[in-house]
Amino acid sequence: MSPSLPTASNARPTSSFFEVRTTATSGRGVFALIDIPRDTLLLETSLVAASAIYKPYAKEVCAQCFSYDRGVLWKIRDNARSVVFCSESCQTNWTTDMPPAALVAREEVQNLLARKQKLWDTEIEDFSKPSPEAIDKAWTAAEDKATLIRAARSIPSPTKAQLKALRQAQSLHPDPDTIWFLLDAVIQSIRQHDIVEVTADLAADSQAFINADDLNLHVDAYLSLLSIIPHKLLPHIQPSLLRTIQSRTTHNSFGLRSLDEGGELGTAGSECFGFGVWPAASYWNHSCKPNLTKQRNGRTWKFWTSRDIRAGEELCISYLGGDERDMDTAERREKLTRIWGFECQCERCSRSATVGQS
Repeated sequence: MSPSLPTASNARPTSSFFEVRTTATSGRGVFALIDIPRDTLLLETSLVAASAIYKPYAKEVCAQCFSYDRGVLWKIRDNARSVVFCSESCQTNWTTDMPPAALVAREEVQNLLARKQKLWDTEIEDFSKPSPEAIDKAWTAAEDKATLIRAARSIPSPTKAQLKALRQAQSLHPDPDTIWFLLDAVIQSIRQHDIVEVTADLAADSQAFINADDLNLHVDAYLSLLSIIPHKLLPHIQPSLLRTIQSRTTHNSFGLRSLDEGGELGTAGSECFGFGVWPAASYWNHSCKPNLTKQRNGRTWKFWTSRDIRAGEELCISYLGGDERDMDTAERREKLTRIWGFECQCERCSRSATVGQS
């Protein structure tokens, strides 16, 4: 038997092997319907809601297939749009799949970043997440400015207030990783029918920003996009879209790592050069002793069983990407709480906490 793969209108994976159901403690999870032998392929999906390659890796990661070769700079480049490719076929596929206005949008964003940008400090010390009320307040204030910006770009004779809001937005210093991610979310919403509804079905985080600075980066990126994006795309840049994507990203994103392809499966410690949201792949819960193996091949994630599975057993991956093998219980729980917002209660952690082992 082979798994039934999801479509854009049906994000929840369906299969003769498993089903998605509500759990007592983890919202939803994936459970085996039958006994499943080891090394059985359960799911493969290439449906991406949004992704971003971190700026330091922009010349080392193929924009189409995310290929990375130990820091080698790919020679096929589109500097105007800040992308590189590992092959001519990847360049052709990427360019062909892009709506024409999206190609222009990438040029405009690259022009903006070439003039001014401010990289966010990657050594984050403040993990004080803004409250839902603070988040709503920030986006409401942003929308007041956005209304003026839209008017300044849409009417023949904008007012002084409208022009001022437009100039202020054009003078912002957006974070490259944030603005590229949000732009990709907009592009994917145009390219893939129902992708927003598909993504909205995932578990949401009501405090989806690391701290106040992170929230401000997203608001600034939104306003910057409004001020420079081709007029044809203006209707697609909506705060509801950007907030939906971000609120699902914190609990559902997959890191793009240098050892995803080739090497030992699940190898920890590889470089993380970006991230993305694959909605269909986001229903597995976490375990520090996972019974599934995951691996990325290009834009496609594959998941299969790492041991024999009994009917009724929950199917889990590791959110730690292999790090769990070298961490004790306290370290694992601290990292999972800090990044994913839950204290792990998996069998391994619960047993270790009881008997004092790792």
